[in-house]
Amino acid sequence: MGGKTSGSSKIRLEKRLRDIIPILKKKGSLTRAEVLRMGVPKKTFYRICDFLSETGLAYYKDETLYWVEYNKPVESMSDSEYQIKMRHSIEILPGLFYYYESKLKNLLKECEKERIESLRDFLISISDLVKGNPSISPSLQRYIESHLKTGYRSLYEKIQSLITQSTRGNHELLNEVLKELNDIIHSVKSGEPLKGMCDSCPSVKINQGLKFEE
Repeated sequence: MGGKTSGSSKIRLEKRLRDIIPILKKKGSLTRAEVLRMGVPKKTFYRICDFLSETGLAYYKDETLYWVEYNKPVESMSDSEYQIKMRHSIEILPGLFYYYESKLKNLLKECEKERIESLRDFLISISDLVKGNPSISPSLQRYIESHLKTGYRSLYEKIQSLITQSTRGNHELLNEVLKELNDIIHSVKSGEPLKGMCDSCPSVKINQGLKFEE
């Protein structure tokens, strides 16, 4: 009886993996809520997380499952892979300036700016990104937003919450968001590549057209 249950559970797990892995590879990350909305039971979701973590394909953090190919820890990268990712990260990082200008700047009108303790440091950081470089394109905003969505999902969802709801009285969340964005800037400047992926990522361009092997 136990063997039959174990065998059927394994078949169900394999079926769920075949459904989820292509989507996870394409998006770079999936939140627990997104997976559960796909009809995956909570218990099965955690079995999927365990399996993908054990095989090194993905890891689970902050209620989000990340595909390792696009979120690989620095210590596990080859020198050439690290250099490519760092070059790409530095090139698109100024997109945070345009992302702030179009998505977050207007939110400050509803806030008492003196209560946003992280605002000054963040404004200094993003100003430094574009200072003396007029050739930087606003199109970088799209790439940055993609990296936020796939590599910093918890932060991205906080930003979406701020955008879709009134920020009046929500100083704490806005303060938290600006601090985390500033931390990303300093992390890249300190030699840590951006997490996540975008259409301009070298690894995405190389792997375009690859499909999950059944």
